[in-house]
Amino acid sequence: MPDIYFKAIEKWGAEAQVKMMIEECGKLITALMHYDRGRNKPIDVCGEIADVEIMVNQMKVLFGPKCEDIKKYKLERLKERIER
Repeated sequence: MPDIYFKAIEKWGAEAQVKMMIEECGKLITALMHYDRGRNKPIDVCGEIADVEIMVNQMKVLFGPKCEDIKKYKLERLKERIER
């Protein structure tokens, strides 16, 4: 499956995929706001979450393996905050 992320970047280019990431984040924000106001169902939010997750995986391809190291650090920090 990760190969599809490389192929998308190859086909449309890194710059276009970064712009798409921004767009998909905006659509998720809008879906969450509409959900909060009772204008969206959870399934609508789920569709936007899926789009953002796909784009996040493409961004990991672009920005490298350090993303996972930073994620582990931040999850550990979250865990410590929860336990306090």
